[in-house]
Amino acid sequence: MLNITLQHGFSVWTMLAVAVVAVGLAGWFYRRAFGALRPWQRWTLFGLRALAIGLVVLLLFRPVLSYTESLEERSALVVLLDTSASMSIADDPSGATRLDQARRQIEAWREKLDNLFDFHLVAFSDQARPVDDPRTLPTLAADSKATSLTAALRAGAAQAPAESIEALILLSDGQHNT
Repeated sequence: MLNITLQHGFSVWTMLAVAVVAVGLAGWFYRRAFGALRPWQRWTLFGLRALAIGLVVLLLFRPVLSYTESLEERSALVVLLDTSASMSIADDPSGATRLDQARRQIEAWREKLDNLFDFHLVAFSDQARPVDDPRTLPTLAADSKATSLTAALRAGAAQAPAESIEALILLSDGQHNT
């Protein structure tokens, strides 16, 4: 967007009004001198004076021309999902495993937040791997023997530039054991 600002809060319209009044006064004060000139000389002299007055008024108002371009960048939301063997334990009264509960929660969050954030999912156990297609979430299995929170956090931080990550959510039932 192109923007013109003037010092001391003046508007562009104020500057133009001052320039018009100054050029009008110059024409008024030089009216006798203009009478002795030919028409083309009169208009040339008046044009040069108007240009000089316009430049002086412009410099007195000290305008600043600025150009701003706004880029709308969505923040990233990174979800880290533990797929270690302990996530296959069904300790919910409904019989759902910890991994199934986490999947349901991720799907619910995704439905609500997908239009606000760039949603990234990383599955981890002893190693972390990005899940590029959210439709593969139901196929993730809890079958690894270890949990590496360090690998998960590193992989999550690598999913988007650091300044664009709004939140990093870690879903795990255990502790770091690698």
